[in-house]
Amino acid sequence: MFWIRKIDLRSGLLLLLTYVLSSCSPDEQGPAFECMDSPEACFLQVPLDGFSDFEVCYLGRWDTMAWATQIQFFDEEIGFALGDIYSNLKLSLAFTLDRGATWDYLERKHPFPGFLEVNANQMLMSRPDFGIVSYFNSGPSYFRITEAENWTIVYPEGVEGNLYFFQRDSHENLYAIDMPPTIIPRGIIKSDEDGFVWDLIYSDDVDYGYHFMYKLFEDRLYISMRKGILVEADLDGNVLNEFDLGYASIEDFAIVDKNNFVAVTEEAVWKTSDGGNSWTEIFQGKAMILGFLNTNELFLLKQLDFDVSTSTSSDVIAFTKDGGQTWEHSPEIEGLFHRYRAKQVINQDLVYFAFVNCLYAFRRI
Repeated sequence: MFWIRKIDLRSGLLLLLTYVLSSCSPDEQGPAFECMDSPEACFLQVPLDGFSDFEVCYLGRWDTMAWATQIQFFDEEIGFALGDIYSNLKLSLAFTLDRGATWDYLERKHPFPGFLEVNANQMLMSRPDFGIVSYFNSGPSYFRITEAENWTIVYPEGVEGNLYFFQRDSHENLYAIDMPPTIIPRGIIKSDEDGFVWDLIYSDDVDYGYHFMYKLFEDRLYISMRKGILVEADLDGNVLNEFDLGYASIEDFAIVDKNNFVAVTEEAVWKTSDGGNSWTEIFQGKAMILGFLNTNELFLLKQLDFDVSTSTSSDVIAFTKDGGQTWEHSPEIEGLFHRYRAKQVINQDLVYFAFVNCLYAFRRI
């Protein structure tokens, strides 16, 4: 893992990030951006028709990345992207000040020890001068910490494997899933010491890692299980409630408030408006969440069919503005489902998302 902190004048790009964020008020907005057509090098070609209230915009491209693993923006303009570099699959950490139109690559300015040997996993850039990047490793994960451009290695206590799904609560505590080199995760771990020491806070009924995930919302942890169970817990992992969808594994879920959730199972999408006590099916089929904007508006990536012989699918982007009663659809695009990489809801009017190594936006008209 990489951990960026205590940036000084030698750190160039990250000093610029600190300056920009500290000198702009949270309410300041940058200039309105124009929707651009995507270049031929991008898999998803825009403009893309089908939505009455939103347009699909091309924002930019990572020229050295084979694909983006994750994006994280502090606001509409300033953000990071994590991915793997072409051909040798080295980790790449990129930074933008202009909504992704141009990118600076930190590994070019501040090489990391052992940089050629790691693949990107996940990041959490939670403050201008603080961030964690994890990568795939055969043993217990470790941090790489920088003082300016100097990177050192620190082995955290209480960690047994690779760390996934970094999140930070309002009290500045860190959370992650600890995944030993097996298919079964150890559970959710927590650190109140900036990641040096971790404690296991939740491990009940942990099943296969693909279906085990959690999300922080206000003062709660929401944890999904392989058997269709959604657990509500406090920030120390104490279970407060359990909601049984009564269906197959939960593959993803999103929350807009404590009453309104959307959950994706293997063959359907479900919505609750009463905090999980009852669920309504709003889509039948395989899907992924692209953006849950409010109680009624939702973007999905839908797989319409899958050809086993060729491993290809015909897919669409779908949008509802009435809670799933009716849907608007993009044209069908072959292979879209398996080229989707990352998303971030910036606000109710703007969602950023990545296909392969190109960045796009849903922008309200």
